[in-house]
Amino acid sequence: YAVESYPHRRASTLAVVVARASAAMGDHATALQWLAAAVDDSDHEPDHLAHLLGVVMDHANELGPLRDTAEFARLRARLP
Repeated sequence: YAVESYPHRRASTLAVVVARASAAMGDHATALQWLAAAVDDSDHEPDHLAHLLGVVMDHANELGPLRDTAEFARLRARLP
């Protein structure tokens, strides 16, 4: 649902749902692509949503394997 809805309503919340699902299935490359989309979208959203995205990136268990990658660190550094 989130993947199909995303082109019609780009939002960090939709993108991070897909990122988390991808990571949970072990597809880390796709997860990082969706995290990049989420961070890009957060540039155009209220600050509290960017903060929430950062909290999810810091604490969602399924994203754990990605936290040691340079790409994840670069994306996380763009958020509050």
